[in-house]
Amino acid sequence: MIKKYCVIIGDIVQSKEIKNRGLLQQKFYAALEKINKQFASQIVSKFTVTLGDEFQGVLKDLSSGYAVVNVIQEMFFPVKLRFGVGRGRIATRLRKEAMGMDGPAFHFAREAVEEAREKKREIIYHTGFKEKDAAINALLFAISVFREGRTQRQFQAVSAYRKYRTQKKASRAMGIDRTTLTKMLKAAKWDQVSELENAANAYVAYFSHN
Repeated sequence: MIKKYCVIIGDIVQSKEIKNRGLLQQKFYAALEKINKQFASQIVSKFTVTLGDEFQGVLKDLSSGYAVVNVIQEMFFPVKLRFGVGRGRIATRLRKEAMGMDGPAFHFAREAVEEAREKKREIIYHTGFKEKDAAINALLFAISVFREGRTQRQFQAVSAYRKYRTQKKASRAMGIDRTTLTKMLKAAKWDQVSELENAANAYVAYFSHN
């Protein structure tokens, strides 16, 4: 059976309009360093900057791809990014860093990020199976619609809850009471987003092994 990998290509939306380019570059490299450490067991080729404000990396399979995207988005908020996720073969020799490689996985990821740019989407999957791609991309688009308009504090509340998994610990980490955290999560439409994310992750996990 031919091994299929997951390639993620990401870039910053309207990066040239961002004033503090120095701070942006610091965030860029800090985010990729965090990803390379946190997901080390899933990474085949480390995430690295490729062209200007673009980066890419290679994972063993699709299962952790969306989690990687979430972590990067959390580190960059409120700066917006777009992502293309591809699944397929890698035709060249694998390298420690995601540079100098080629194959269908990279082609699909490139097509996906270009589609995300054209459609103004946060993330698009291309795996070579149109029906399956349509399903996952519809779920991810719904998630982005629910997340639109979050304030920075609402975003921080969601990030804290993701990390600590209980309102008690999350509210303590943010220095607020649980009632305030509950209100923030409700305003951020966390219940709706969480349900959609669970569905998307379950679908991708199943698809990764079939």
